[in-house]
Amino acid sequence: MSPSFTAEYMAVRSCAQKIAQEPALANTDDIDILDKTLSGSTHSGQTCAHFLYQEAAMALSRFICQTRPSELRTRARHILDTFTTRATGTSGLAAAQALGSLPLVLNPPPSPRPDFKPIQATDLSTLLNQAGLQNPQCTQAGRSLLFSDQKVPDQVLVLKTAHTDEQVAGLAHEAWWMEYLRANLHLLPDQHIPRPLNGRCRIDLQAMHIPSSAPMSSQETVSLPYITRPEYFTYALSPDAKSNHAYPEFERILARAAYGLGRLSRHGLVHKAPIPLFHNRVQSARRDDHGQYIWTRGGRLDRWLSSCLYPNFGLSGLRDFEHLEPWSGYPRHLFRNLGSQIMSLILATGSWFRLKDPQLIGLTSQGEPVDARHLFDRSLFGNLLKTIVQKFSAGFVGKSLSGTLGSEKIVNPLIEALGMDRHMTEVFRTQDQLKNDPKSFRDLLRAKALDPGQVDRLMPGEQDIVLITGPHLGEFNSRISVPELINFTASVSGSCIAQAYFQDLPAA
Repeated sequence: MSPSFTAEYMAVRSCAQKIAQEPALANTDDIDILDKTLSGSTHSGQTCAHFLYQEAAMALSRFICQTRPSELRTRARHILDTFTTRATGTSGLAAAQALGSLPLVLNPPPSPRPDFKPIQATDLSTLLNQAGLQNPQCTQAGRSLLFSDQKVPDQVLVLKTAHTDEQVAGLAHEAWWMEYLRANLHLLPDQHIPRPLNGRCRIDLQAMHIPSSAPMSSQETVSLPYITRPEYFTYALSPDAKSNHAYPEFERILARAAYGLGRLSRHGLVHKAPIPLFHNRVQSARRDDHGQYIWTRGGRLDRWLSSCLYPNFGLSGLRDFEHLEPWSGYPRHLFRNLGSQIMSLILATGSWFRLKDPQLIGLTSQGEPVDARHLFDRSLFGNLLKTIVQKFSAGFVGKSLSGTLGSEKIVNPLIEALGMDRHMTEVFRTQDQLKNDPKSFRDLLRAKALDPGQVDRLMPGEQDIVLITGPHLGEFNSRISVPELINFTASVSGSCIAQAYFQDLPAA
């Protein structure tokens, strides 16, 4: 750490302490020091630079919170706004995080009681009668059985099944939130909310004589029966190119999802998984964070393209309400939650272009990364990014943010990262292999190993093995390959929180 860096850090630290202890005594000189620090590029290449920028930006944020309206407070906000909207570099990320830490007041709903209703045994005929279905046909979607009747074309009976304790608890949460949202329809206007039938129930699938078109395992299981519309199972994205939506319809689906996510979050109800985001799936069992992606750390993003298949939003709006959670009350959690939603929407948009040719993925026969950049339309991509920003902010703030927060600047970096499969591998560590029996271990290696020839001579836990599981965004255990996505996500999240915070302040 250079002497000049230390001197500047100490000066910033002194300003921060002054603002924390006696904010009314802070003056123009103090704000100038903080502004100069964020503006300077002398130390941007140093490893500890982010600590310097975070200290300066958070000092400005605290000054805004702890002082009355004044020209100096307006200037402090302008400084943070300026660096946030640039959406570039460590200083921009620090400014966005500082705006995202403003103490916005939300009123989250109560947490659901996991066992709010006992699990009752029932039979299929009872449920079909309740749904008004007389001659039902059965199909399967994931772990849900769908019963439809041509005489009732706008209604589907769904049995969402659970086979583990975690899934059973998830059904209880989903039923709770369905009932809550149906009682508060203003939270998701113009979006369809399914109607649960009497909470969870125990069903004997073997006695139901499920047809072969729905190959569900024949065993007694816990299910959540609910009634919904057919379009509830029309997803935004599908691995079948012919099933994917044309641009105008996809934009409408994206806009509805962005608005709904923003609006729910503004009311303290956070959807934690628009798409599943992971840093390392393969290490999920032994990581404190279960391998889930914490985007503010800027790490590599695991299997981004496969994560986008069947997102939790579609033609009818948001879905899979078991992933809803009341806001924790911590500003930094809100900033991170909003960012995860925004990033999910952006990645889903990128996958919409890739799914024009789902087979164009991975490595060529020569081991080179597949180049799918020609599938992207820069103009349409830019328009969809603007849609995300405008609709998400409209849902969260009540009106769209002015400007695009530099969305046009990240189109090319996103196409470079999402359009070329440069990062296809991950390392299967010995300690992770021990979770597999020899058969499942070899099945995995035959499907995914970079060198299938080593399969028959290996046992779990002998050595690290390279698997082909991508595309990922970044090398295994490294940084994300498109840092512009992190900065832009932070910019949108921080700007939304700041706009809502100032909007809620009483008039001077």
